[in-house]
Amino acid sequence: MVSPTTPGYYAAFAVLCLEHDSFQVGIDMMNVGLKNIPGDSSLYLSRGLLYVELGEFDKAEADFLQVEKLSSFQALGSYALDLVEVQKNNPDQALAAVRSQLKAHPDDPLLNYFLAQLLMNHSPDVQSELFEEALRAALKAEKFRPDYVPAHDLLASIYLHAERYPDAIEECRTALRYDPSDETATYHLLMALKHSGQTEDLPALSKRLAQMHRESLQRENQRKSFRLIEADGASSPTQTGASQQTP
Repeated sequence: MVSPTTPGYYAAFAVLCLEHDSFQVGIDMMNVGLKNIPGDSSLYLSRGLLYVELGEFDKAEADFLQVEKLSSFQALGSYALDLVEVQKNNPDQALAAVRSQLKAHPDDPLLNYFLAQLLMNHSPDVQSELFEEALRAALKAEKFRPDYVPAHDLLASIYLHAERYPDAIEECRTALRYDPSDETATYHLLMALKHSGQTEDLPALSKRLAQMHRESLQRENQRKSFRLIEADGASSPTQTGASQQTP
């Protein structure tokens, strides 16, 4: 591989393997990728999808959980709240900031979502007060904004953590009603169905998840194929492969 530390190349290779039923070859390449780029969530996601195709659901689940662990702060940082501590990966200060804002806005769905996410990042014991607080906050986020898909995704994750699989399945199906292309809800659903013994739908669901991943990669590649450059005082789009350079 020309650039062994470029995640997109591995993702593209994984798509090829998914399309041509070369699942073990893809897994072997993702293993190489994780040696070159340790901790890259996209590689874990790609490898998890390949494990799904081989029916190795325990290994797929482990990779999907790793994706959630690695992406949690990234996901939080994508929102427009002024939580600088989150972007700095300082969970204690981020938690304090969210708690402070919740005192003034106790029913704000996004703040409750952030609180639940930050608490669950600690992987609290199911019997602990932290876990109960996270569950209450996530339920509050869902109550005050029922169409907020990430809240349903988070609740599904919380219920999976608590081994409450029927509740997790319900949250996944709700999320998918609002957003049929929700990859997170789909792999949560796959895990919840597996653990509840409902295995008859797993092959079709894994195919659907693989297709979602292909489509999201295609959209990302299309997005990256264009960039804005400045020419004569104005910005104009150009393909990234073009030889035009910024003056």
